[in-house]
Amino acid sequence: MQLLKLAFFHLFLLTLCCATNAAEHRNSECSHRPAVNEEEEDLGSEILGNHDADPGAWPWLVSVQIASKDGTYRHTCSGSVIDNYWVLTAAHCFKAKVANNVEKIMLVFGLEQISRFSKNTYARPVAEVIKHENYNPDTEANDIALIKVTNPIVFTNYIQPVCLQNQRLDIAELKPCVTAGWGMVEGKDKWTDILQEQEISIIPTAICNQGDWYNGSLNDKVLCAGFKWAGPDRCQTDSGGPLVCKVLGTGKFYQLGITNWGLGCGQKIHPGIYTSVRKYIEWIQWKTSKFGQMQTSNEHARMATPNNSATCLHYGFLTSVGLVSLFI
Repeated sequence: MQLLKLAFFHLFLLTLCCATNAAEHRNSECSHRPAVNEEEEDLGSEILGNHDADPGAWPWLVSVQIASKDGTYRHTCSGSVIDNYWVLTAAHCFKAKVANNVEKIMLVFGLEQISRFSKNTYARPVAEVIKHENYNPDTEANDIALIKVTNPIVFTNYIQPVCLQNQRLDIAELKPCVTAGWGMVEGKDKWTDILQEQEISIIPTAICNQGDWYNGSLNDKVLCAGFKWAGPDRCQTDSGGPLVCKVLGTGKFYQLGITNWGLGCGQKIHPGIYTSVRKYIEWIQWKTSKFGQMQTSNEHARMATPNNSATCLHYGFLTSVGLVSLFI
């Protein structure tokens, strides 16, 4: 019994050490934007609406494309690069039957214009899609998924992993918060070809849960973001894309949310709803670990019951911010 306790103690220390080292390493490796001159970048009051993003402005953004009957691929959702093998997105992107066939899915990196690839763009086939076990397609609860590529994602000036939020953050420390995508512009049935970006604000859940807003339907695993009145918002085919905020003191953007749902686009008192990344950090850590991948393979093969084993991640799980929270 003593030997067993000692073995578990050493395993705990090893896991803690690995997680700490991984977090420190990725804190310096994520959310780089080499193609952008951030000193000249104007992210502020001028972005009150969608407008064209500069090439390489959001190098972690991914186009999730599904094969059509004619064999061509169509942009369906967005996602974010979190390391050399994994992309973070929304589970509801894979409701359609065709979307559950990995051979019909293609991920496009470094993309600016949907209608054409540039020299900075390349694609990767998909090895597997992991949706949250408790995802509810009726309520969109636990709307989070991971996509693993078959070959490593090569980082360039236009393709980089994003930092993930793993602690509470003070809302005063977050500015600006930005979303980007190729979806409809403010719900006007106008699809965009060139990547659009917009600045939005985090809105306290207590406000969004008011009776004439979302009437108490929001839980602590989602974020509400947009504007109190009608304004910029994410729309169809922006699903799965990241909500990122620049954290003062770090100079980097961190992904706080995953585009989930909303009532309309840009509608008064109905801002966008985002899956809170912080609430699923342990799930991301487990699923992208070697042991987590082995578990997933076993589940697919035998529908085995998940266990609570622990492990440290391979390169690319997430980062540590180290800020004390007041909000989110």
